[in-house]
Parts: sequence; C-alpha cells; structure tokens
Amino acid sequence: MTVATNDLEKRLGEQLLEAAKETKRVVKGYNPGRFYQMMKNYGPVETARRLLSRASTDGFERMVKAGRVDLTVESIVYNNLEFHPLFGSVALSNCASRLGK
Repeated sequence: MTVATNDLEKRLGEQLLEAAKETKRVVKGYNPGRFYQMMKNYGPVETARRLLSRASTDGFERMVKAGRVDLTVESIVYNNLEFHPLFGSVALSNCASRLGK
C-alpha cells in the first residue's frame, strides 16, 4: 500500500465518520453503532466494500427516508471520483444502482 493510498483511505474514513456523525443528528433515535464497530474492526475501505456488497442497509434506507442520501456510503464513494480506485466495478455499480444513476 502506498502513501497516496493511505492518504486516500484516511480521507475516505474522515468523510464516512463525519457522515455517520451527521446521521445521528438528522435521524433522531438512530445510532449507527454497527457502522462504527465495522470501521473500528475493518477500516474505511473494507467497511465500505462490505456494505456495498449487500443488497441494502438499514442506514441507507433511513437516509433515503430522511432525504439525506448524500450521507450514505454509496453517495460518498460514488460521487467522489478520487475514491473510485479503492473499489472494484461491482461496488461502484452497486452504488450507481442504489443512487438511481
């Protein structure tokens, strides 16, 4: 893993954690505890890969209902071209599909 990749992963992690923090503010009573645990156990890239490999997630559905798709892992990964090299075509395709792109 190169320094550039480490920096990219760090930026992804920062954006994902900031979005998770905002989800707690936006959706009253929602605590993305499993997401935080995944981030701790797997780091940002593997956490995103695991979430993107699922059909959908509770967090994604809650953000759609709250009108804040911008806070989803899908949106953060898909809408930031700098993160694309960290993910395969299937993960990016799953993002696009869920986001209706």
